[in-house]
Amino acid sequence: MKIEEFNSGVWEHGFKYKYFVPAFINHPFSWEDDVISALLEKASLKLGELNSFSRFVPDIDIFISMHVLKEAVVSSRIEGTRTNIEEALEEEEEPSEEPEEAVAPCIDSNDQLCVFFNSEGNSIFSNVYAYFHGGEATTPVLWPGVPATSLGNNMWKVVVPESVGTPEKLVWHNGSGTLTSEFTYQNHAIYNDTSVTSTIVTLLCGNVPTDMQNTKVATTVAKKYWCN
Repeated sequence: MKIEEFNSGVWEHGFKYKYFVPAFINHPFSWEDDVISALLEKASLKLGELNSFSRFVPDIDIFISMHVLKEAVVSSRIEGTRTNIEEALEEEEEPSEEPEEAVAPCIDSNDQLCVFFNSEGNSIFSNVYAYFHGGEATTPVLWPGVPATSLGNNMWKVVVPESVGTPEKLVWHNGSGTLTSEFTYQNHAIYNDTSVTSTIVTLLCGNVPTDMQNTKVATTVAKKYWCN
């Protein structure tokens, strides 16, 4: 295909808005414009110079990864996220392993900021993360968010970091590309992959009945014993 005849895409119209649909570029191009050839030669020369300088860097992979990280930090400010390189370099927490015995969903206090996720019937969510944003957040959570703690029996708990404050919205995901819709944050609520349920956890962790501390807890049982 001649590059002079290439169309980068088209505008499509939605309801009260329009969006750009880019064209495929994975095919060979040809051109007759000598200016393009000259520009490509200059670009190749600059790449050669960059490759020569890279030989003086002890570990080029680390050098490049740091530039990628810096770009990610700067780009995130477009969405209103304020962070720095030091925070971005902090090691990510891994999702917890499922306990040998399931435990009851409970809260440490009535003021604790936390939410729960029920992945029953959805094997895609073998790991669970919660991404919070909006609201009172002074230190927004970086993607992928906060890893959930497994309570067993497909129930997960996420405690909102103190630095975040009360968020306005949250998205659940499995850390591998599967996301839920965006939900309104509701403290102590139990969510699933499609909705926020009417169940609100009210049981304090210090008041879990002795005979219920280490048992398989189904959602229906949870509603009966410790949820409104």
